[in-house]
Amino acid sequence: MKSKKLRQKYILRIMDGRHFHTQQEVAEALRQSGFDVSQSTLSKDFKELKVVKTTTPNGSFKYVLPQFFGREIRAGSLHRELEDFVTGVDLAGQMVVIKTAPGNAAGVCETIDRTGW
Repeated sequence: MKSKKLRQKYILRIMDGRHFHTQQEVAEALRQSGFDVSQSTLSKDFKELKVVKTTTPNGSFKYVLPQFFGREIRAGSLHRELEDFVTGVDLAGQMVVIKTAPGNAAGVCETIDRTGW
């Protein structure tokens, strides 16, 4: 039986750069590497590792490592703000002018700032 610490380290490694939509997919990847893990154990590991389930821009779900969670949220927020409130974009010399629906400029600006764009 492999240790909890080793299993959690491996969870972080396999989730880095891969998209898992269900805990079952993660459990199967672990089994293929010699870790026999139940859904209950995996759920506890996710809680300890702070793995979160998030919505993708197309509406499906995926599990995300904590270091990528904020980035996922910010990217999704920016996409929604631009899609919902931006009415046009113009160039003015070296500047970009973003036109928004009335009353939405500050919100779009804040979202762009928060994404680090």
